[in-house]
Formats: sequence, C-alpha cells, structure tokens
Amino acid sequence: MRLPNSEMIAAAKVLDKCDGGLAILEPTREFVQRSKLLVGRSLVKMDGPIPIHLLNPTMYPRWVYKNTLAALCEPIHRTQVDGEP
Repeated sequence: MRLPNSEMIAAAKVLDKCDGGLAILEPTREFVQRSKLLVGRSLVKMDGPIPIHLLNPTMYPRWVYKNTLAALCEPIHRTQVDGEP
C-alpha cells in the first residue's frame, strides 16, 4: 500500500531476463495511468533485488499487487556508460 503524498523504495523482481550488468528501469505508461503512482527512472545493477522508487502524489492511498508490471528493464552496454574505461 502507498500512503497519500508519500514515496518509498521497494524491492522489485525482473519477470524476464535482463542479462545482469547495468540497466535502465523505466515506468510503463499503463502502470502510471492505472495506479496514479509515479515510478522513478533509474540506473540499476541487475545482480539481486532491484530497487524501484514509487511516489504517490495523490491524496488517496494506492495499492501495488504482487507481480504487477510497473517498469521495464532496458539493458545497457558498458560502452554506453559515460566515464567508464
């Protein structure tokens, strides 16, 4: 449950392979429209539980159920990361 006007970081799991390494986590439009929750876009390391940043900007509690598709994982290659050798 997401309390009104609050934010939290929750542990998420990848439902499909994302091949380890680094990935960009981006919210799905359907999740945002349906739940009215915002998901922070983030760079994550795919070697364990994935942190997902949720924000409830509404004045009402919202629920996120197990196995809800809230974000998509886009793998990135080391050559795409600025500042990496």
